[in-house]
Amino acid sequence: MPAGSPKGAFGPRLQARIALLSGRFRLTRRETRAVAKSMFGIKISLGSVQACCEAVSAVAAPTTEAIHEEVKHAPEVNADETGFGRCGKKRMWLWVAATKKAEAFRLLPGRGQAQALDLLGEGFSGFLSRDRWKPYEQFKKALHQLCHGHIRRDFKSMLESWGDP
Repeated sequence: MPAGSPKGAFGPRLQARIALLSGRFRLTRRETRAVAKSMFGIKISLGSVQACCEAVSAVAAPTTEAIHEEVKHAPEVNADETGFGRCGKKRMWLWVAATKKAEAFRLLPGRGQAQALDLLGEGFSGFLSRDRWKPYEQFKKALHQLCHGHIRRDFKSMLESWGDP
């Protein structure tokens, strides 16, 4: 094979499309295989679907980590977490830290201090817009701002609990 040829049977564009179907559109490996056959006329095994996803993840990893590092050192960050379902037997949470320039996502098995620390880094000291979830309170150097969306929901809930006048 010529130098620079991709390893395996699939080139980078097909690998990217396979990973897009599986990652962004959350198709199962079997559904991704069916779409590849239907749309691209390609027969692909489940193992090859997985290999494509892993190859794309490996290529994207340095960029993903660079973005994550940028977010950790940003002067203003909005942070939140939400349930994502299960990965095997583990309950997973999708954590996000967003700035004006970048967003970092972490899929982690937990919703505690260790995961918040993974998201924002130990020395985070900027403005942190967040909900009232306790793990964010460990960032003592940060200036905390409660998320306006959460506050608005709290007021709406309070007003609705009073009933009609």
